[in-house]
Amino acid sequence: MSRVGIAAMAGVVAIAALVSPPSPPRTMAARSGAGVVNLSFRIDSATAPREGTVVQRLHVRAGDGGFTGTAAVTYVTPMYVNIDHTKALPAGCAMRLDEPDPTIPEVVTCRVAERLDVGEEFTLDMPLVVTSLARFTGRTRGMAMVAPVAGSGVTDVNLSDNWEFAQLRILPPAPVTPPGRPVDLYVTHQVPALMDRVPGAVAFQYGNKGPKMDGGGTHLTFVTPFYVNHHGVLPPGCKMRLTDADPLVPEIVTCTLPPLPPGLTRSVSIPVILVANAPEGQIGGLGLVAPATAERSGATETWRIDNFVVVNALNITPPAHQRPL
Repeated sequence: MSRVGIAAMAGVVAIAALVSPPSPPRTMAARSGAGVVNLSFRIDSATAPREGTVVQRLHVRAGDGGFTGTAAVTYVTPMYVNIDHTKALPAGCAMRLDEPDPTIPEVVTCRVAERLDVGEEFTLDMPLVVTSLARFTGRTRGMAMVAPVAGSGVTDVNLSDNWEFAQLRILPPAPVTPPGRPVDLYVTHQVPALMDRVPGAVAFQYGNKGPKMDGGGTHLTFVTPFYVNHHGVLPPGCKMRLTDADPLVPEIVTCTLPPLPPGLTRSVSIPVILVANAPEGQIGGLGLVAPATAERSGATETWRIDNFVVVNALNITPPAHQRPL
């Protein structure tokens, strides 16, 4: 072939390259690495009066690489707040624990199939009702978390920004304390640093400021942090209210403890263990004390805002790349 022919052919190839459609973009999985995503999570604060209703919005956002697949979301209602069962849950959501006792939170689990590009998000609106036992003004807290659904082959590279406490502020006016035998309970806690598969214990200290004894005994609720399960034998008077092997669903322990005279404090320790691949750093749970038989026994809790705490555990397991072989 002559040099002229070769030049002509080269020109045709160049023109074809200019007019040919571009190659299809790589999928989000390819951009982020196959099966690797980076979701993050935030929860809008909500406000409502006692016995009022409100919607709390959850936001799931896709980070580098976007997200294509099914996201698993768990939502735990704030203390003294229930799901408003007169309203529908978001699509893909169902009750994991339906609990009318407002001293035990309710639990919702969701499976949401989405395709999100980088920076895009989907939202879930949880309908709530503040119960009559929320005898305080101020903040109460629940919690929620998101992760790729288990068994999907998709891994989140950083679970530490996948969970958050859910804050709900109860508005004035403060309710009037009903008649009865007044007690005023409070609770604090201690949690040792936790490591993968190493048993530990969450110790609750609770007291009665008086002036009367909680004659029907003391009720305690412990909602384990995400990726923390109960482990071993529970203390006398304690039982499992919710057991779940899925680390994205917290377990719930409830205890009925002996009556507490005014001015005294006691403690109870719940054995726990950290599940492998937990979020690094802090992970949160919840704790609460209340009269075991509420107003039915005549024991009236006068002020409930110091009856509950957030339980901050600390995962000190070294990242995988820093662990010895």
